[in-house]
Amino acid sequence: MSATLKLLTNTQSLLQVAADNSRLQQKQNSYEIAKWIRQMTLQRRMREDVEKRLQESEKNTAMTQQILNKVRIKRLSLQEQIHADEIGKDETLNKIAADK
Repeated sequence: MSATLKLLTNTQSLLQVAADNSRLQQKQNSYEIAKWIRQMTLQRRMREDVEKRLQESEKNTAMTQQILNKVRIKRLSLQEQIHADEIGKDETLNKIAADK
């Protein structure tokens, strides 16, 4: 009977060690999961920040393009006015020269 009791005691000790190891492994797994969640959250925030900055950059680029197009149109309009004024002056000079 003493051998059976010793065997049962040893088995109980082994089961206790296995249960302790299982709890430690579960704690470690929980720690790893929390670590991965923190990393994923950080990466998501970083991605969202980069996406926001990209959208702002694209918006600024679009606004800059609109301004540039307006400037080009205005420059062409001014060039046409200058050219028309030069033609008008040339015609006036030619008319004055013809009248003499």
